[in-house]
Amino acid sequence: MSIWNRPAMPKVLLVSALAIGVFVFGACGKKTDSEPAEAAPVAEIARTPEAASGAPAGVEGEAGSQSTPDAEAVESTPKAAAERRSDPKARDFALVDVTSGKTVRLSDYRGKVVLIDFWATWCRPCLMGIPHLIDLHKTYSKGKFTVLGISLDQKGPAVVKRFVKQQAIPYPIIMADQATVQAFGGVRSIPTAFLIDQDGYIVGRYEGYRHKSFFEKEIKKLLPQA
Repeated sequence: MSIWNRPAMPKVLLVSALAIGVFVFGACGKKTDSEPAEAAPVAEIARTPEAASGAPAGVEGEAGSQSTPDAEAVESTPKAAAERRSDPKARDFALVDVTSGKTVRLSDYRGKVVLIDFWATWCRPCLMGIPHLIDLHKTYSKGKFTVLGISLDQKGPAVVKRFVKQQAIPYPIIMADQATVQAFGGVRSIPTAFLIDQDGYIVGRYEGYRHKSFFEKEIKKLLPQA
C-alpha cells in the first residue's frame, strides 16, 4: 500500500516531520549571536623585518620604553618645559645623509623642534605619510622646526638616495644603524615617529600612519608663534 493511501493522520505526521527537517537543516548554516564578530580593521602600519622574524629590534628601557606623556597634555610654556624632566632625553647620534654625504647629528638641531620619522621605501604606510611630512617641513622649517627621516632600508643608501631624489624630499634623510634604533627603545613597526622638543626631550611617540593635521597640532603646541 502506498504511504499516500494510508489514513490521514500518518500522512500529516510525515509531512510535519519533513517540514521540521527542512527548518533544522536551513538553520544550521546561519550565523548565530554566539559566533564571534569579525575583527576590526588594523591601523596602517608595517612590520620591520626584525619584528617579522622575531629578532630583537632594540633594547627596551631606554628612551622608547619610558612612559611619555600624552601629547595632548604637553604645554608649550617655559615653566612647563622646565618641569618636564620626566620625559626621556633623546640620545645624540651621528649618521650620514644619503644625499649630501655629510654627517648629521641630532645635537645639530638643539633649540629646534624635531619630528623624527623612522621609515623605509618598501613600507606603504610610510609612503602615504611622506607628502604630509614634506608639507610640514616646508611650512615650519623657516622657524625652529625640522623633519628628520631615518631610513631602515636594508638594501643600502643608494636605493634610498634614488627615492629621495624622485620624490624631491627636502628634509634630511639618513640611514639608521642598530645603535640608533636601540637608543629610541627599539622600532618594531613603521612608520614610527618621535617628536622632540627644543630642549632635546622626547615628548611624543607615534606608531602608524598619521595625517598632516595630527602632527601639525602637536608641533604648534611646541611652537607658540607658529
